[in-house]
Amino acid sequence: MVQKARISLLSPRVSRPEGSLSASLRCRCRPAAWLQRALAVAESFYVAKASQKTGAGMRLLRAAEKKARELGAPGLLVSTPFGGRLFVVLPRLNYAETNRIFSGVFANG
Repeated sequence: MVQKARISLLSPRVSRPEGSLSASLRCRCRPAAWLQRALAVAESFYVAKASQKTGAGMRLLRAAEKKARELGAPGLLVSTPFGGRLFVVLPRLNYAETNRIFSGVFANG
């Protein structure tokens, strides 16, 4: 059975006076008729500069993958800015580039 869920994962707060968030990953898992299964999509993936290279992002990604598997998704779609850090990291983790997204800008917005 295809399940629908939101997956929100947060890394522990960094022990700094401002208590800023070190990393977060929000995904959506919903039925995809063309797949006849759930489709998991990362909507927001953030790792603070101070938390990069600490493994925080990797732990979040692995936790999201695990939850997506539990919900019956065949994989996890992750969008990243072209040439950004995640753009370089994901292929090393056996993620394949499957699509390119184009953004249009409206004159009034």
